[in-house]
Amino acid sequence: MTTTDAPSAFRGPAVRRTVGGGDPDETRAVLEAGFEGSRWEVSPAAGGYGWRHSFLGDGDVGLSALRVAGTLRGTASAQDELVVSWLRSGRPLDLDAPHATVGRPTLLPSERVTEMGYSEFDQRCVHLSRDLVSLVAAERDDLAPGPLAFARPTTLDAGAVDRWWRTVRLVSENLSSPTTSPVLVGEVHRLAAGAFLDLFPATTAATTVPSLLLPRNAHIRAAVEHVHEHAHEDVTTQDLAAVAHLGVRSLQQAFLRHLGMTPTAYLRQVRLDRCRDELLAADPATTMVGDVARRWGFAHLGRFAATYARHHGEYPRDTLHRAR
Repeated sequence: MTTTDAPSAFRGPAVRRTVGGGDPDETRAVLEAGFEGSRWEVSPAAGGYGWRHSFLGDGDVGLSALRVAGTLRGTASAQDELVVSWLRSGRPLDLDAPHATVGRPTLLPSERVTEMGYSEFDQRCVHLSRDLVSLVAAERDDLAPGPLAFARPTTLDAGAVDRWWRTVRLVSENLSSPTTSPVLVGEVHRLAAGAFLDLFPATTAATTVPSLLLPRNAHIRAAVEHVHEHAHEDVTTQDLAAVAHLGVRSLQQAFLRHLGMTPTAYLRQVRLDRCRDELLAADPATTMVGDVARRWGFAHLGRFAATYARHHGEYPRDTLHRAR
């Protein structure tokens, strides 16, 4: 294994690190230490095995790259940071984020243990501290107090994706230069947090009910935040009960007491809001209401339209035709 470590002019404890080699056991050890994961399986490719991992950044923003000639599969534990990942080549294996494809930035789950796996791949990541993103989000939006949750839209806004790539290049250029001033690094960090929020909008809708901010209600708040972060996935009441460490009946009673509706109704409401966001950002010439509805779990278009109209005061086709 080869390792390099060099100082830099970053704000805070900056790190420039590269590790790599041809030993699968070394790969496993690095991944289990870095991701606090377990059960990592490393399989060589037909032509042999090799890996390289590099990191550049400080306590606020970091860039990493992992290239492997082979297959990796294992679990990663929840992290304190926010990580946006994308593949430059290769393919994901039965990930929690099955929509992860080459060139598509994906917000990795950060609140639970996650199954991860890739084959013959080159993966890049941007690491952002929650404190930095929370600070920029508070400056940009009128958010209620409380922990942030981040939307994971099924369709990313093209303009936001373009800004993301331009910002990643800017971050890389500035962090790579030993002459970049701490002030400029700080501004680039803020740009990175802003580009992240354009892709994955922040919300504290889960904590706008005052009672959910109380420490004794942290368990139900966790379930509500899970709804906001995973509304695009197949979320069940049993899943939410497990997140909240409650029985299903206790969870239902807590939702009724604090939010005035069942967990299923709350999930449907969040999905209807996400449908509206997507319709407002869509191109009416190329977007079908039925496609948006199905992406958010509404299989019957007629019932969806009626439910949407009751919730938003207009039919989804009218929202689409008002899209910017």
